[in-house]
Order: sequence, then structure tokens, then C-alpha cells
Amino acid sequence: MLDNDGLYSSPLTAPDGSSVMDRRNAWYSPPEWAVCPFESGQAPVRTSAPEAVVLDGRFVVRQAIRHGAKGGVFLAEDRLSGAQVVIKQARPHISATLQGQDERDRLRHEAYMLDLLGPVGVTSRKVSLFTQGDNLFLAQEHLEGTVLTDWAGEAKAADPGRVAGRGADRGARAGRPGRRRARAGLRVAGPDAEQRHRRAGRLLPAGRPGDGRRSRHPVTKAYPAGYAPPEQVRGPMYGPAAGTEADLYALGATVLHLATECRPLLGSDETPASRSWDARVRRLVEVATR
Repeated sequence: MLDNDGLYSSPLTAPDGSSVMDRRNAWYSPPEWAVCPFESGQAPVRTSAPEAVVLDGRFVVRQAIRHGAKGGVFLAEDRLSGAQVVIKQARPHISATLQGQDERDRLRHEAYMLDLLGPVGVTSRKVSLFTQGDNLFLAQEHLEGTVLTDWAGEAKAADPGRVAGRGADRGARAGRPGRRRARAGLRVAGPDAEQRHRRAGRLLPAGRPGDGRRSRHPVTKAYPAGYAPPEQVRGPMYGPAAGTEADLYALGATVLHLATECRPLLGSDETPASRSWDARVRRLVEVATR
């Protein structure tokens, strides 16, 4: 369902018909009304202290950032360098396609993109890609920072009575990070992007983004709500990779978020196609900058 923050969340239906959040914690935390599957009625009790999990004989897992069916995301220590790394896991057969691909192929593609963009300085750098058991893991550089949505809302939380940072103050506050993101976006989507693809020595599994040709293997459509251009939103679930114009649209939506502290979500009209996409964007900007 779509929650009050404009994000999709997963609810559970309780026996009385009410909805409760499906909280997928890293510990045993079932809803009060759920029957425990264990005979004792309690979670299993450990008889010994858990040992540290070591992946690839090198990465000592220190913390679970997120758990999911497709695999977890972990914070780990690299024994070789002593640095912190983020490790992403991809389990086999999850999100399998008719082309025989699954989450492991998507993680390999992500590793390839880090190889491509890490040296440009716009993403973290890949540390290692390895298999353990049937699972694929990607270790990448850990970057300190603040989540964009948190940064954009800091001033609003500090002074709830103000008019959402209207005017020059808000524009000045967003100027520096906005320029940094613009420079990063242009480095990714700029004229030398093709040369970087060639230097990488191989093509993306689904063809190069923005090459204007239909890919031999279509990609699955995926994008953050509010940050994709209309042709991508309305496009087929499987199709050619989006071009650099999609990156530039996402860049513009990000800068709008920075400047207005308003997520660039465009609701559907009650009468479909009653307004053009440009008209809806103009109304969003008007509301966000009041």
C-alpha cells in the first residue's frame, strides 16, 4: 500500500481484519496474534555464543543492515585492509526470468557498473565479487554520509514553523550538493561515457544504456518512484535499457528534492491524460516552492 510518506509498504491483515506493518526485523518478532511454529512456543534458545561469520575467508561480518528474500546487506571488516565494507548477497533462483537469469546476474551487473563508475568518483568502488555456497556476494567500499531524504528534511525538522525553507535560503542550502550531484550525473551521462564502456572491454548483459538500439536480452524495468521519465514509467516491463536522458531526468528530480524538500511524486489524474506530463510537473513545482 502507499503510505503517508509516499512510499510503498507491506501490511499484514490481522485476524480482526485490521492492517499491521509487516516488520521484517533481524530478530524473532512475530505479531502477537501469530502462532509460534516451535513446540515450546518460544524462539529457539542458543546454547553457545554465536561465532563471527567470515565470508570468503576475508570479510568478518559485524552487522546486518537489511534482510530480504533475495539476500541480505551487511557491514563487514576486511581483514586484508582493515577497512569497513558493505557486502550484498544474492541468493540463487530468486526473481528468476524466462531467460534463465536471477538475482545473482543482477548483482554481477551491479559489480560491473561499480567497475565502470567507481574510478569516475561517483559511486563506491568494488572490493571483491565472490561465491560462497550457492550465493553470490559483492563487497564494496563503505562510504560515510547522510541519506538524501534525511539531509533534505533536517532544516524543516529543526524549525517546523517555518515555511518549508522557501526562497533564497533554501536555494542556497541546496546549491552546493545540487552542483556536486549535477557534476557527477554529467560525468556518468556525458560524452565520454561511451569511451568508458569501450575501455571496460565488455558490454552490459542487456546492451549499453543509451545506445539507441534494442537489446538482444531485454532488461527488467525498475526505478524509484518519482525519479523516472514518463517514457520509462509507461514503457514495457521488459525492454531496452533506458538512455542517458533517463539519468538526466532523475538528476533533475533529485535537485528538485534538494531545493524544495518535496519528493517529486506525481499522482495520477482522476481522469487519465486530462493533463500533460509537463503540466503536472509545473503544478508539483508550484506546490513545493510555496
